[in-house]
Amino acid sequence: MQNGDVDRWKILKSLGEGGQGYTFLAKRSDGTDDRTLVLKRLKNADRSGRFDAEITALNRLDHPNIVRIEDHGEEKGKPFLVMEYCESGDLTKIDLPSYPLRDKLSMFRQVCLGVAAAHGKNLIHRD
Repeated sequence: MQNGDVDRWKILKSLGEGGQGYTFLAKRSDGTDDRTLVLKRLKNADRSGRFDAEITALNRLDHPNIVRIEDHGEEKGKPFLVMEYCESGDLTKIDLPSYPLRDKLSMFRQVCLGVAAAHGKNLIHRD
């Protein structure tokens, strides 16, 4: 696990890592906001262009099915971004076959609405 420390953010625990970065549950260290958010720290400096593009894209989007950026910047030469935390979890970790068809279709519709909002801003989701 990499250190996610950023002065204005208190790291609560690691959420793991993806292809581009390390993620952590975090809260504002000054106590002005009690929400739990996700701090993402870039893993590889060679990917800073993609990381910047992700920040730019998220800043252009405003949709209930797309996470919102709360903060971003660079500290000690390491870029970071802070975004909403979705407590319901990762779709890849749920047992979709056990869900009724109506619920699966509802989830799929929500994903499609988020992707459509991104496409409406000429953004393509690469995952």
